[in-house]
Amino acid sequence: LTGPATTVADEATALLPGGRSSVVLAGAAGAGLAVVVSRDDQGRRLDEQRIELTPGRAFVAELPRRAALVQITVQRTTVSAALLATGRAAGGGRAREGTVVVPLEIPERFGLVPDVAPAGR
Repeated sequence: LTGPATTVADEATALLPGGRSSVVLAGAAGAGLAVVVSRDDQGRRLDEQRIELTPGRAFVAELPRRAALVQITVQRTTVSAALLATGRAAGGGRAREGTVVVPLEIPERFGLVPDVAPAGR
């Protein structure tokens, strides 16, 4: 993939800007599984696609039009992923259709938490 692809080893997520969207998966390091779950703006599951990943192949998961969020879970490998969103925008006196590549975000699972205690205890 060219553009802002995200290397996913575990989980990734993205908010959808509206319109038609699809997730592109490519460059798997080995055989594995990707589960693509789309949710609406209330958090309800709309669709789940299970994709068997293999090196040297690209895969496209079309998302429902009502989807507002996509979550990708990858097992047994790493893969490059990007979200393609297509929609119409007004500009220059007429509506134009365009496509944007949106990177996925890797959720933070671990962080440093300060542990402060009074002196002398």
